[in-house]
Amino acid sequence: MGVPYARQRSGGRINIIIVALSVFALASLCFLRWYRGARPPPRRLSGLIRGDDTPTDSGEGSPGEVQRRDGLHIVPITRIPAGSISVKEFFDKHGDEVVIVEGEARSHPAFGLGWQGLKDLCGGSTIETTTYSETAADWAGLEDTKKMKLATYIERHVLSGGGGEEELRYASGGVGIPELCPPLDHFAKIPSFVSSALIPVDQVYNNATEGGEAKYLQQGQPEVFIGPAGTKSELHMDSMLIPFWMVVYEGKKTFRTILYNETRSSQALSFYEDQDRPSTTIRSKGPGEEETRQLEVWNPDLEAFPDLADVTVHEGTLVGGDFIYLPPATLHAVYNHERSWAVSSNSLYPSTFDKFVDVCHETDFGLYCKEFATESAGCDPDVETKEDLRSCLLDSPLVQRIQKEYDEGRLRDKTLHEMSGFDSFEPWCLANCETLRESPIDPSWGYDEIQEHDEVLEYICSRCDYKHEQRGRKPHLL
Repeated sequence: MGVPYARQRSGGRINIIIVALSVFALASLCFLRWYRGARPPPRRLSGLIRGDDTPTDSGEGSPGEVQRRDGLHIVPITRIPAGSISVKEFFDKHGDEVVIVEGEARSHPAFGLGWQGLKDLCGGSTIETTTYSETAADWAGLEDTKKMKLATYIERHVLSGGGGEEELRYASGGVGIPELCPPLDHFAKIPSFVSSALIPVDQVYNNATEGGEAKYLQQGQPEVFIGPAGTKSELHMDSMLIPFWMVVYEGKKTFRTILYNETRSSQALSFYEDQDRPSTTIRSKGPGEEETRQLEVWNPDLEAFPDLADVTVHEGTLVGGDFIYLPPATLHAVYNHERSWAVSSNSLYPSTFDKFVDVCHETDFGLYCKEFATESAGCDPDVETKEDLRSCLLDSPLVQRIQKEYDEGRLRDKTLHEMSGFDSFEPWCLANCETLRESPIDPSWGYDEIQEHDEVLEYICSRCDYKHEQRGRKPHLL
């Protein structure tokens, strides 16, 4: 029996509709595939705003999640919560990578001190400030150093947001807690991850009142970093090629980092002999004209510096209470999203000795890494080979003491005076004061500079009788 005509017509219409829908679906699929391939990939970690070199918060993303952003190969920095890992486990798992430990420093008295608390404690100290310039050839692109009282700097440049007639100035380190504001020793602790360490030694202090035992003083660290939103440092490598750490107490800041192994094949990223920024000359728009470009990682020019497109940039954002660790010889740049203050230091830990020896030797003892080892470990300065350097460290009584403390797990947050071998704050502060008074004055200084130096020294020494009182955790707000 044949199919009735009416049903044949109805079935024909249905077939036509099905074919039409299939064609439409196929066309839509082709268009969608083309559209996805033609447009930029979605930005889970949004990049630089066009026309502005302000990076956005990059706290999202999983370790190993690779993104192409601003022409760069970006991977989120590994993040772990505070209290989730021991110091030994930390270095076993993460010693060769950049890591953020979220909330690690929330127990420090400096967390919650607030801007008013910082002014009350250290307002009379003298801070060094700089400005960033895309054309500056100096370290991290920072230039135009000016000194001012900390209270003045906070009021005019930080709390004002850098607006109005005031320059966008950054207190970008350069001054350590002992020579800036000794009482900060009570507030800004050394995190347990980095409290068993070989530090750069400015002075070895011996005094019979301290039992005759050598004390190791470092006036220049931990350094204090303070700045309004928008301040930054460009890509740079710290002296001595040793690991770096920072604790943020206020605000929010993003790091972009490049590990040592990524830089070995790049001439532009080899900062081992000269800390000045790499530069290149390119043709300008005018006929026969040329211009010099400085390397920037916040606003990268891949035509001028194509090597940046070939390396992995690890990026992550810290907020108040967070801690970040960078392994030896890691390039880094920092951007402040909000007004912020932090402390940082360079030091060497038992689990990083071997890596440091390898890096120092491979770079032909660059950036004073050999001098750091011989002076801090107290060994023969005539180091010529990799094995000489290794022996210098491992045979040092000081290093052996640090290694024993690490092996026995006697690791905790410490004050700087404890790191230096003192039982209490006042003897440590007075020892720093004494050694600073005995330090030679720069022969090029004039009368005004000598007078300023003496005034700063008097302020530092006057703070040695500071009595620390435990205070509540409620922050001082303005």
